[in-house]
Amino acid sequence: MILAKRLIMCLLKDKWSSWNLNADVTVTNGIAHYTAYKTNQRDYYDSYADLDLTAAIVRSLHDDDMQQWQAVIDACNELTGVTNWTFDTHNSWVLYEVVPINFPFLQRIWIAPAYGSSDPDFALYFDNPEGACRALSEYFALQSPANKYVYRYTGPIIDHGTYSNAECYYGSTIDGGTTSTQMTDSFNPHYDPNYTPTFNSISFEKIAEKIISNTSSSNQAISLLAEAYLENVAKSIFAANESKQFVRMADLIEKFELNKFLRI
Repeated sequence: MILAKRLIMCLLKDKWSSWNLNADVTVTNGIAHYTAYKTNQRDYYDSYADLDLTAAIVRSLHDDDMQQWQAVIDACNELTGVTNWTFDTHNSWVLYEVVPINFPFLQRIWIAPAYGSSDPDFALYFDNPEGACRALSEYFALQSPANKYVYRYTGPIIDHGTYSNAECYYGSTIDGGTTSTQMTDSFNPHYDPNYTPTFNSISFEKIAEKIISNTSSSNQAISLLAEAYLENVAKSIFAANESKQFVRMADLIEKFELNKFLRI
């Protein structure tokens, strides 16, 4: 009987536990570094796993709470070029409307003629005067990359029925060296009453890649928000609610087994 008990105790000691995660998790360039250990009550194995967070971020983008993070909003704004995109979680993408430059769905349009451009008929169309003025300054910034053009919209100064004008200043400085032009609110010659909007999509995987790349953004606010998002995703493995675990233990076990070493 005593020998049988000793044998059972020895067998129990040889049975290894599951991997136990350590609390410290670090993230570098979208790669999360995890460490863990397991024991048979006599010996210990330590190990580590490096995980590309792209797939975990894609999972997180299906979560309503994670969709509200500013890091996600920044990535979607940059990728789509607009701010009125919407999540389509069923298809794992973001949808946004492709707005034609001449706004055919608007009966009235703001027109900003770009005086001095190589095309004498060149004009910018926009759905609001501030946007038209900003677009005008951005156009000239592209023509003269050495200068950083700025704009100043002064507001409507003439209003006489069918037309109203607004002054737009643009140039390398806001206080001096600027050129001005009149923007006109008039009937849109490209108006199409039968216009049907078209939509483009950005996959969740592209958004995940953008969030990761934003950790290296020259804009410190954007980079810090992206880093915080990645850290949250990486540490979601500890969440009590399994639906909030965007990284799963199953993602790491094979790596832990491959990298294990006996603790001395």
